[in-house]
Amino acid sequence: MKDRTSQLDRTGILIPLAVFSATEYWVNAENARFTQQDGSCAETPTDILDTRRALELEINSIGLLMSSVSARLNALAPVNRLPPETFAHIFHFLRDSDADRPLPTYDPQAPPTASLPPRVVGWVPAATHVCRQWRTAALEHPALWSNIRSELGAEWKREFLRRSKMALVVIQPNRMGLPSRKEVITGELAADIAHHLPHIRELSIDGAVDILAPIVQALDRPAPILEKLALSNLNVPPPSMGHVQMPVFPLEAFSGSAPRLRDLTLQRWSFLWSSIAFASLAHLTVSHPIYDRPHDAGDFGQLLVTLQKMPALEKLTLEHILPPLPTGVTHHSVCGPTIPFPKLCSIRLADEIRKCGLALKHMTIPATAEWHVSCMQHHQGCDFLLPWLATRINNSPLIRTLALTEIYDWPTIAAYDRDVTNFANPKLAVNSPHSDSELPIFQLTLGHNGGQLPFPQIRMLLNAMPLGDLRVLSVSSEQGWSTQDWSTLFGMCNDLRHARIRFSCARPLCELLLTGFSPVQGGEAPIYPRLEELTLLNVRFGHGRHLRNDELPERLMGQGILKKLVIKECSISSELVERLREVVSEVVWDGHLRDMSDDLDEEGD
Repeated sequence: MKDRTSQLDRTGILIPLAVFSATEYWVNAENARFTQQDGSCAETPTDILDTRRALELEINSIGLLMSSVSARLNALAPVNRLPPETFAHIFHFLRDSDADRPLPTYDPQAPPTASLPPRVVGWVPAATHVCRQWRTAALEHPALWSNIRSELGAEWKREFLRRSKMALVVIQPNRMGLPSRKEVITGELAADIAHHLPHIRELSIDGAVDILAPIVQALDRPAPILEKLALSNLNVPPPSMGHVQMPVFPLEAFSGSAPRLRDLTLQRWSFLWSSIAFASLAHLTVSHPIYDRPHDAGDFGQLLVTLQKMPALEKLTLEHILPPLPTGVTHHSVCGPTIPFPKLCSIRLADEIRKCGLALKHMTIPATAEWHVSCMQHHQGCDFLLPWLATRINNSPLIRTLALTEIYDWPTIAAYDRDVTNFANPKLAVNSPHSDSELPIFQLTLGHNGGQLPFPQIRMLLNAMPLGDLRVLSVSSEQGWSTQDWSTLFGMCNDLRHARIRFSCARPLCELLLTGFSPVQGGEAPIYPRLEELTLLNVRFGHGRHLRNDELPERLMGQGILKKLVIKECSISSELVERLREVVSEVVWDGHLRDMSDDLDEEGD
């Protein structure tokens, strides 16, 4: 017996009335609709063509109808009963996960493309190609489109800006660290960015001066929301390829109104110091390439006045941008007020050595700050660094570790207030520790373009440092200095416990460390009575300026104090290692036997 909610179809199958009603309705609708479009009625080729076109229109319309019915069906699913705001919140997690994906392979020869990079914004198809409700929630939520990555093409950046509406926008920097074909800024995109500037929170842009013109013009308007601004002109060729105009930062930037601006970066932009004097800044980075012609942003006095207006600075980086030296300047000269930076955590300076010394002399910085100073043209002017060194060392803990590195003609001095022995890969130009927590008291790099490193300058700097409490010494150098020279540098480090030596400096340094004779102290008493561990790296035993095979065993036997000898990547025989084990209680050898001549040739290239 049939119930009232079902009915038999023509084949005798029991079908619910609701389904039968829908089937009957659409069958009747089809018969009524297609009476005139029956293909059998077409008699001529023209009739056939017209009928096909009409049926194609019907198919498209039916597809839209099916999409509408599917949307009604999907709306009944439990997940789709959620409000659009919840979907948007979920899509935020999906979007943010894209930021952690590896960057697409960079191909500088590939032509620009406007297509959507699937590995950059995979959340877009994932959120918009499922159903109408998800698509609407994604497209109509401005905050989802407010994070604009540099890998997007110009057209996609414009689309993101359009959909962000009035949400706070972040335009991310180029994460590749080099000009990318997708980082190219078109005139239309620059105009859009300028239009949206009032609600942009972070803006990082790299482009040529003509393309950036709309953005530069917009920088004279108030920016009440802007927190980070990074403007780079990195695509410009060096001066040897012809004069190229630099973009100019407005003198009255933001009409003086950027109350939330905390991070400002200008790379190869023309500006005046007074134009970047924002009191709210916590991070300031201004840099020019080392090969660039001098940029006149103002004199030293104007620089100091500008910095004086930034009491909240936490990170300061000035590279090849310091003002010209005043006429007749000496390391005793005073060019303006001494600026206190009570919140500064990191300072990086790179410029001519006298400029660096003069700038540092006018700054008062917490002892806990991280210092990185890179000086050019150091053959004269090391005395300009002495006032800074004296102040820095007097306000810092004792120097426990010192690293003197001279690799690839870039001598570096790094001082630490603790025993640091876990230095990084010795092939790097700077022997930095593995751990980021092991930050140096200061790191001083002396730019050097070949030739001999001037010993008097190194001696002046090291003798200005209190090294009497030094426990760890790391030296990497090919300099042909004598044992007497090294003694004038480190002869007073009587508390030394661990020495790490790399390259041909091993021969004179081992003589100093392991023999009792000292040109400074005289007598036969050991200079380093507490030296317990010696590490040798990249030393060629039995060759030229390096250690002779019989030297090290004899000196170790005479010293009789060393407890541990570490040999890494050295050209040494297993027989010599066995001899060393007879005079030192612990010898750690990596088993390296091969000759290092090829490696050393590569180092010297």
